[in-house]
Amino acid sequence: MNFWHYRRNIADFSSSRPLFLSFFVLSLFVILFLYIYLKRVYNYFNQEGKKFIFKTLSLENLFVAIGIFTTIYNLIRLGFLIGIDYPYKWELFPLHLCRFFSFTIPLLYIFKKGPKINMVSILAVFGAIFGFLFADLGADPVATQIDREYNNLKEGTREWNNAGFNLGYDNVLFWDFIFAHSFVLIMPVFTHIVYGPKAKIKLRNFVQGSALMLGMLVLVLIGNIVLFQGIKNSNNRVQIQWTSNWFYLGAKGINTLGKLSKWPFSPIIFGLAGVLVNILGYIFYMFMSSIDFEFNKYYMPNKVTRKRFKDVWNELKTPWKKVLNFRIEE
Repeated sequence: MNFWHYRRNIADFSSSRPLFLSFFVLSLFVILFLYIYLKRVYNYFNQEGKKFIFKTLSLENLFVAIGIFTTIYNLIRLGFLIGIDYPYKWELFPLHLCRFFSFTIPLLYIFKKGPKINMVSILAVFGAIFGFLFADLGADPVATQIDREYNNLKEGTREWNNAGFNLGYDNVLFWDFIFAHSFVLIMPVFTHIVYGPKAKIKLRNFVQGSALMLGMLVLVLIGNIVLFQGIKNSNNRVQIQWTSNWFYLGAKGINTLGKLSKWPFSPIIFGLAGVLVNILGYIFYMFMSSIDFEFNKYYMPNKVTRKRFKDVWNELKTPWKKVLNFRIEE
């Protein structure tokens, strides 16, 4: 094997888990730092006439550059998966939850709609957290058997022994997973802070975003079902390629979560879980919006103040007539 492949190289996921989790913890520290120093971060990026990257880019164009870079990275990744004949062709369509956000967030930046991240940021952040916590990168007998069948591997060869995914630190897809999920975890928080009031998650944004994601969930579920029915009489190779698990709503489910993540339970469980996480996430967002930090002369926080929850709610609430108007405002 080698670094540039989907199969296990030498290290496995179990031995690489401490390193994997250290990047998760590092990402959490980054967003905690951004949160504590949010006023300073906001002021730095919003200085009048401020230019970035060798004093060439405005703030909006900085986000455009980030969006272009990330989109190019995503396209290179897709080309790489095609080039190595990655078995699961359905994954070329970015409809896994975090892959979906890793494509849509850069597009918001490219089209200078960064503040509109307020419609999806809660699910993006919590989706990335759950992605790290329940990463399905370890040994999986089903994936191992699929790889052997798909590539007609010969028993006793190194390819046969290392079949499957069981990804460690010496595999490119291990680092790709970390990069994608760290991006989806950190960038929404960074975007909220830099855009400040423009990116607040007001009640209307929350309702619009929830409706958008529920609509996506239904469409993706239908796509999974239609594709599953369409290929069920196809040969084994086609079934391996196109038995989709978009938004984790396919027949396969999530190995680390067991039978309840598979049909027929997954649409109900994940739908309800998504609604619950979104609501609790919004309450958590309001709580975090109520906290303010004061600093000593060494720029260390030495005092925490808190607004009344009611005052925060009054800042974010929207008249119900506007909440139920689903025309997306600029």
